[in-house]
Amino acid sequence: MNTEITSAPSLMEEAKPTFSFHPKKFMLWLTIAAITMSFAGWTSAYLVRRAEGNWLEFEIPMIFWYSTGVLLISSLFMHLSVRAAKKDQLANSKQRFRLLLHSAWYFCTCK
Repeated sequence: MNTEITSAPSLMEEAKPTFSFHPKKFMLWLTIAAITMSFAGWTSAYLVRRAEGNWLEFEIPMIFWYSTGVLLISSLFMHLSVRAAKKDQLANSKQRFRLLLHSAWYFCTCK
């Protein structure tokens, strides 16, 4: 009796790479898609409601524009700080992080 095992071709073939996402990366993209769809829905509702004609128009206070500018600047400092930290430029990273904290403090106190 021959007890030798013959190799099955399906077991010896190399596995084909699968195109799957890591679960956390998939959830990230799913969240980004949901946020994008929510933004599109709110924008559409805004445009439809405004086109009806009985829209209450009011002037946006200047503090809104100041706080928006501070948020943009603090986001820029955050991006620059992370980029400097990735390049191992810790002195630049610390300086930009301090600027980020100052702009965040200003945002919290300017209201």
